[in-house]
Amino acid sequence: MKIRLGIPTGNGKLFPKTELMVRELMDSTLLDIEPVIVPGYNVSVGRNMCITKGQQVLHPDLDFDYYMSADSDMYFTDRQIADMAILNPWVMSMKYRRRTYTDKPPEICGGYWDKGKPGYPDCIKDFSLKGIQHVSWVGMGACLIHQNVFTQMKFPYFKNEYLTDGENCFYMGDDVALCIELNRLAIPILLNCDIEAEHLTDHSEQAYG
Repeated sequence: MKIRLGIPTGNGKLFPKTELMVRELMDSTLLDIEPVIVPGYNVSVGRNMCITKGQQVLHPDLDFDYYMSADSDMYFTDRQIADMAILNPWVMSMKYRRRTYTDKPPEICGGYWDKGKPGYPDCIKDFSLKGIQHVSWVGMGACLIHQNVFTQMKFPYFKNEYLTDGENCFYMGDDVALCIELNRLAIPILLNCDIEAEHLTDHSEQAYG
């Protein structure tokens, strides 16, 4: 199974432990993992370039089975990716801690339930949650996406958008905008709470060594 690992780096840097992760994934004996790291772009542009390796056409040729979306401050293993891929999901995120910089209990950054209002994702606050959850939105820090998802969409897949409820206008990140499109296409979005990625900036300490 071929996995394309995509990491956009707006500031051109990977965290040291993320660099280690990339080297480990390239040496995987479980999966054929191809890392694509795109520096110097905003995140949404970088994600699109990771997926297509620079092709900017409506329906690019995608030569992988799954796209593994990662942020530049994440750590996970090939076994964790394989444990998700074997379930054959359309879209599945690992759970990971929200970046809070406080001492309050951690929330799940990788999963949201829709409260019915645009612009107000209901973050899953119970980090002890287990099992596979059907959710409305997931973050893209550690998310596995089947290639067939992209064949149902037009390029660019990731873009920042705005929603309105008739009175107010809400900014959406590219991950939320993608998931709204997935909901429109009736593509199930799953959060695997039994697989936890390490978010290297989930606390106040500096992760750059």
